[in-house]
Amino acid sequence: MKELEAIFFDFGGTMVSEESDRVAHYHIADFVKKRYGIPLSHEEIDKFLTHDLLVEIENAEQKWPDVSGILKNSIEKLASKFGKTLSEEEKENFVKTYIDLHVKYMELFPDVLPALEKLRSEFKGHIGIISDIVTDLIYGVLKKFDLEKFFDSVTTSEEVGVGKPNPKIFRVAFKKAGVKGEKSIYVGNSPKHDVLGARRVGMKVILVGPEIHQLANFKVKNFSEILPIILDGRL
Repeated sequence: MKELEAIFFDFGGTMVSEESDRVAHYHIADFVKKRYGIPLSHEEIDKFLTHDLLVEIENAEQKWPDVSGILKNSIEKLASKFGKTLSEEEKENFVKTYIDLHVKYMELFPDVLPALEKLRSEFKGHIGIISDIVTDLIYGVLKKFDLEKFFDSVTTSEEVGVGKPNPKIFRVAFKKAGVKGEKSIYVGNSPKHDVLGARRVGMKVILVGPEIHQLANFKVKNFSEILPIILDGRL
């Protein structure tokens, strides 16, 4: 711990539960179904709205997609299938609603808040977020749970222009923190995006959740299990 200068966290699936994200998507589909009278199931609407975005995100390591533009195009295509024409204002309202409903329904894993409180009180280095989640959504959730006070920086793929595991997003975060990868540790839940991305830039990695990866330095089941690794000198 003596040499550790910074801790960076992934956001979705690491601090915020994937189940709550699915709940948010249900409510987004429900909004679309009721507002535009779309005669499809919630699952069908969600699949239609997210298809193009998920395809683009597959190549996000090279270039982060225009999420707002893709969502506008998807809602426009869906509405036109049922004879409806949407104004630019309506499309912008959908994008805003998409983010707002995520913020409303996304929830933290139960051990995240107490773990962050302990970490912030005992760790004197830099604490940051490095995430592929849309910037406005992250700040909305941080504000909702009063988490801003725990973090010194937030670095997103939208801001940098590339997604994890591209080294660039990690290096931008290092520059903000004034640290090097070798003196930092990353906490995330994705073997591809988090473990590979962080290891490429010399970071140690704590992999949280059910996934496994041989390059992860530590493997834990729950968020709170990172505390003894960081605070009790196991590094």
